[in-house]
Amino acid sequence: MTFVVLPASIPEIREVYDAYFAAFEGELVTEVLFPWDVNNNEFREGHTNHTLGYWHKDNVQYTFKCIDTESGEIVGMSLWDVYWRERSEDERRLPAVDWLQGQQKERAQKFIQAFWEKKEALVGGKKHVYCHVVAVHPKYQRRGVGSMLTKPGIDIAEQLRVPVYLEATDKAIKMYSDLGFEKLRGGVHLGPEIVGGQDHLEAPIMVRMPASLDLANFSQWARRSSV
Repeated sequence: MTFVVLPASIPEIREVYDAYFAAFEGELVTEVLFPWDVNNNEFREGHTNHTLGYWHKDNVQYTFKCIDTESGEIVGMSLWDVYWRERSEDERRLPAVDWLQGQQKERAQKFIQAFWEKKEALVGGKKHVYCHVVAVHPKYQRRGVGSMLTKPGIDIAEQLRVPVYLEATDKAIKMYSDLGFEKLRGGVHLGPEIVGGQDHLEAPIMVRMPASLDLANFSQWARRSSV
């Protein structure tokens, strides 16, 4: 079985997100951001159209796919923001949750805001590469696909000589560590109003510095004045 990672194309949007929704079925992120039956055809058509509209207007985000070359199936995807220049405050506003309403919208907005505030405090408008997600279909996990999907972002960051920043899950920490990422102290705190019930979670934050630097330089890098 051979895998290859390539840029995703418009006709493949639905297949790319088939892998995403399969990978995160039952997870908090899909429960909060997509509180519907994600396998419902009407929802998926709307999601595909929304994604297509975003692809047409966004100029920093890049999506990669991993293909099983024997079956032709898309088995995973990764999503990256490449900030090759510094950004103003207007350019990094808190994203709006415009696909939900009422309490669902309020919960999703708090979820996104928690991640946004932490990243804003650490990175601000400085140049960096941000990994939104690495998703591998459950049938293809533990075969190196996740590492393959992470390497395009690492390669871009090395060319730019900037850090890669991401929020991990506990089960993905080892994979990222093997790729040169290190876990920062203090993750993203998600309170019970987001998690539900009396529970709370802390999402780990990981950073990979370019080869010319090391993590000891991250604090110094993060303290530098930004736009």
